[in-house]
Amino acid sequence: MSSQAWINLAYLAAAMLFIVAFKLMSGPRTAVRGTFLGAIGMAIAIIAACFEGPIVQSVAARGAWPLLMLGVAALLGGGIGAT
Repeated sequence: MSSQAWINLAYLAAAMLFIVAFKLMSGPRTAVRGTFLGAIGMAIAIIAACFEGPIVQSVAARGAWPLLMLGVAALLGGGIGAT
């Protein structure tokens, strides 16, 4: 299986998690679980996007600064969201 096939599979899994998350967020009893599944789906989509061809070429040419900044922003946003 090629790397692009794995990336597409990750996008498919993320899309399925988003759909299930929207369904679960429709009820008050399952809204927390739906939000959690949506967050997992978004994390999978972002990680899969980091392995796309142009991103890999950019990291090889310029270094990992953009990905490092993405990680810092994710930690900062997660910290703000947790409070």
